[in-house]
Formats: sequence, C-alpha cells, structure tokens
Amino acid sequence: MKRTTIILGIGLLLMASNIFISQSTAQIPWPFYHGYKSQNGLSMIDTNKNSGTVLWGKIISDEIDGGVSIDSDGTIYVAEYGNGKLYAFNPNGSIKWSITINSEVGVSSTPVIDENGVIYIGDIDGYLYAISSDGTEIWRTEISNEILGSSPVIGDGTIYIGSYAAKTGLFALDSNGNLKWSYITHDGIDGSPSIGLDGTIYVGDTKGYFYALDPNGSLKWSLKLGEEMDTTAAVSSNSIYVGSDMNMYCISLDGEIMWSFTAGDIIESSPALGLDGTIYFGCNDGYLYALKPSGELKWKFETTGVIYTSSPSIGADGTIYIGDENGHVFAVNPDGTKKWESIVSEGDDIECPIAIGVNGTIYVTTYTGGIYAIGSGSSGENTQQQGGNTPPIGPPKTPYPSVAVIAILIIIVAIILERKRR
Repeated sequence: MKRTTIILGIGLLLMASNIFISQSTAQIPWPFYHGYKSQNGLSMIDTNKNSGTVLWGKIISDEIDGGVSIDSDGTIYVAEYGNGKLYAFNPNGSIKWSITINSEVGVSSTPVIDENGVIYIGDIDGYLYAISSDGTEIWRTEISNEILGSSPVIGDGTIYIGSYAAKTGLFALDSNGNLKWSYITHDGIDGSPSIGLDGTIYVGDTKGYFYALDPNGSLKWSLKLGEEMDTTAAVSSNSIYVGSDMNMYCISLDGEIMWSFTAGDIIESSPALGLDGTIYFGCNDGYLYALKPSGELKWKFETTGVIYTSSPSIGADGTIYIGDENGHVFAVNPDGTKKWESIVSEGDDIECPIAIGVNGTIYVTTYTGGIYAIGSGSSGENTQQQGGNTPPIGPPKTPYPSVAVIAILIIIVAIILERKRR
C-alpha cells in the first residue's frame, strides 16, 4: 500500500514537471511570447472565474504585430508597429508610461520581461533594446538589419533572439547587451526561440529547418520539416512540438521525429501543452485542434474564421483560449466544448497568443491597434476611454498547486500510516 501510494504521488509530481520546466521567472504571470521560456502556453494562474466580459479596451495605433507580456505587479507591456512605441499599462487600462523605440520603421515583436523587471524588445531595424520598469532605456545593441516577429527569450541570464533578413540566424547576448555568439540559419527567423530543461535552445526558420543549439551556440542537431515555418516550438521535459506547413510534429530531445499530424490547412499557430500532455494548436481552416500525446486527434473546435498566428493559451484550470481573424476570443473546456465566446473587435484579426494575467484576467491584441482585457465583472469603458473595472492585484499562484500539493500529501500520509502499522 505504502509503495503504491508513494509511486502515485511521484507520478503526479512527474506529470506536473513534464510540462512546467525551468521557470526561473515563475513569479511573473506572462514574461515571454507564449508564457514561459519553454513557450508551452501553459499558465500558472487559475482562470475559472473569467466570465468573458470585456473589461476595457484601448486603441493605441493603426497596427499591432506583437502580443502582451505581464509583470508580477500586473503591469501590461505591448508595442505598436507604426510609431514604434512601447507602452506600459496599469491593470485598469490607464497608461503608466510609453517610450518611443523606433518611430521610423516600427516594432513587430512582443516585449519580454526578465526576473529583475527589465523589458527587452527588438525593432525592425535589427536593434535589441533593454528598458527599465520605469520606461528608461538602459541599452540598445544592433544585432542584424531586421527583427521581424521574433521575440526574445531568456535563459540563465542570456537573451536569445532571431533575425529575419541579411544576417539571418539566432543571436545570444548577455544582460549588458554584449554579443556572446550567433548561429547562421538557412533563412530568416520569424518565430521565437524556446528553451528546454537542459538549456537547449530550439528555433525554426522560414525555409522549414528546425534547430537545436547548445547554450554555447554549437549545433546539436537540425531537421528539415517542411517548406516554411513561422511558428514557435513548445517544449516539455521529453519532447518538442512544432508546426510546419500543414503538419504538427512531435520530436524527441535527440532530434528524432516521433510522429506528425496533418491538419486541414496551413499551421501558423504555435502549439500549447496541457498538463495531461494534450497538444493544442490553431489552423488556417478555422479549427482549434487537440491531439493526444500519441498524435491522434482528440477533438477539434470550430471558430468563426481563420486562425493565423493566434496561438492557444491554457489557464491552470485547464481552460484553453484562442482568437480568430474576426476578433472573436473563445474559451474552450478541456473536452472541446465552448465555455464562452467574446467579441473584442468585430472583423479584427487576433494574431498573437492570449496572455494570462493576475487573477485570471486575459489580455489580447488585435492587428488594427487594439489591446483588450477580458475577465469577470461588469464591462468598463469603450475603446476610446481609459479604464474599466480594475481586478484586484495579487501574487500569481504557484503552478497547478492542487497537483503538486496533493502529490506531496499522498506521500506524507502513506509514510505516516506505514509508521503507525509498525
């Protein structure tokens, strides 16, 4: 009995650790493009009370190409394309500060946050910027002649970012902006790098090549998966998942293709990983797909239009969030049924992952320059006004506390019972 119970508890712990790997920024709700550095889209925050109410919305530009990051104090960061500004928003939708990054060519990526609260973002001229939490520029470094779509990711103090044109490849910089190394790829990088438990960096290029690099910049292995790849890989403790053309791939850590699944159209959406190992991704055919860990179709959920680069995000309660080209945001239950649907901006494409913030409020950007907060409570002001109802701010919850705590309690109880028998 004792042995069986302990094995069960350890199994639960391993199941949780299989998804949540090496989260050094664990107290930041949404630090990177698709959540944490493993880019698996899985949040540590319970979103069960989110009712789908649009709390507030702001139009800040004619175009936003990137998504949202969220700091531990609830500050929301987003960059707009046209005027090249980085904005910091308070949780109620009021502007905390803004800084012009590059007004001539703009910004086409998502800002990211390190464990010290420093924000990093690249511009279309190929510069990477470090900005303090009060909106002051710390440094800028030219790494290429174009950063388009690729957002940085940070591992063990090193900043990794891809470039799109001319000097194409992956670049590694230290926290002072000094170049540590670069690796030249076959073509430009449009997705963001992901980092595995052992520090391996994974990234694909727009010719369909996928790379695994050591933290020192040396190539571990590479694969030619398809003709094009604009997606960001999701990493677990034993597999990598990435889309190319019409296929979703599962790849072992040593570079072997374990399986592939062919969807109904092109996959530009990056995958997310559920705690039970389910793989979720959007597709140009307008469906959100759920695959079993074996690669078989579990279910698919139809939205109102094409899903381009919008990628699913998952709350700690298991709810999956996805946006489509018509400005609709969907909350989907783990069994594939619709929980709720919210329209943030009718006919306006949602192109990035939905960020999950403190107390389960989610944040979404739209192509035509809007940022919106969706949560529980009554609706706030319209998109031309500041603010709405402000959710209370508190520290983020630990990753799936119920799983970890239950597993530990099972082990402790088993040991106590065994001692009493003796």
